[in-house]
Amino acid sequence: MSHKVIVNGIPRSGTTYLYRAIAGLPSGNTTPQEVFKIKKPFDIPIVKTHSKVEDAKQEGYRGIFVFRNPLWCITSIKKNIYDKVAFRNLETEYPPKGDIYEEDIFGLEERFDSWNKDNDFPVLMIRYSTIPKYKDVIEQFIGKKINLPPWKVSKGVHESQENIDKIKINYARFIKKVESMPDIKMFNWSTRSFNFRDKIYYYMNHDYNSTSLNERSIEIPIVWDIVKKYIKEDKRILEVGNVLSHYYNVSYDIVDKYEVETGVRNVDINEYKPHNKYDLVVCVSTLEHIGRSVQHTIDTLNNMKSMLVDGGKLVVTVPIGESKYINSALTENLFAPSKVFYMKRLDAENNWKQVHYDEAIIQKYRAPFRNANAIAIIIYGE
Repeated sequence: MSHKVIVNGIPRSGTTYLYRAIAGLPSGNTTPQEVFKIKKPFDIPIVKTHSKVEDAKQEGYRGIFVFRNPLWCITSIKKNIYDKVAFRNLETEYPPKGDIYEEDIFGLEERFDSWNKDNDFPVLMIRYSTIPKYKDVIEQFIGKKINLPPWKVSKGVHESQENIDKIKINYARFIKKVESMPDIKMFNWSTRSFNFRDKIYYYMNHDYNSTSLNERSIEIPIVWDIVKKYIKEDKRILEVGNVLSHYYNVSYDIVDKYEVETGVRNVDINEYKPHNKYDLVVCVSTLEHIGRSVQHTIDTLNNMKSMLVDGGKLVVTVPIGESKYINSALTENLFAPSKVFYMKRLDAENNWKQVHYDEAIIQKYRAPFRNANAIAIIIYGE
């Protein structure tokens, strides 16, 4: 099944090349002008824009963002498309009030930053020079085969050394961001998926904590799927242990005794006294670090429950085998009446599947694979 796609990117980065390939157009250097005149809500399957994500994102669409060396893009903009039509397409005032070599008059870095984060819809970011290499990934992402036009080899930057140096100084931060980017990066999508409670989730691939190598790859999608629904409904949320903020932009309450970060309350959860109760409390692989005995572990969980409004929900994930207290509580069914579900790691490629208690509880921590080889997902309030 093919998906509706928004093609975006740094101007002069290769968005036209990819757009024409996805749209099935013959090789060419231009985008049909009528494409830029289309405004939201979009009603065509393939859209091209250079907008920030909040201006381009639309329900039912996936986004592809193309990027390349800003030095090349900036000089190419100045030499090739520095006219009224280009400024209109880039939604920027014409005539310019500054020199693009001197300042970021198009807000290129801001556009890049807006896409380079989780925006709660599928986004594939790709370096222009690697499009042929990752053609199969692009095809999986959009759900159809594409024919790439003949590859255009970059001719390099044709500009005076004085202007090149000027751009390198004025855009140093932006250039560094793009240089440090992986060639391909995905948000809310993966080439691999897993099943939990008869629902398909995509594995989380993120640089922080190397999620593709451990249990974070499944914990985060499972918990975030619940959290984002409560966020949309403007519900009160508490996270115990600062985990999800490393992957998503969140503004709910976070309690973490040790991690010093903006917006995080450094207090023991058993000493935390909220003024108001919460609709949702979540705790991702943190309870095993809190409990000092089986009873203390259960008391901590019950304390989290006490912070819920009537009808509230508690979601806790824990690794099997890291804490003997967690294992004992699971074996003795002390988390009841909460529902407990189990996931087991299958192989070195970090594939997981849902299993029963008997198969999960015998798994060891750090053997045969790094970190957890099975996890429990404890859900109270449903």
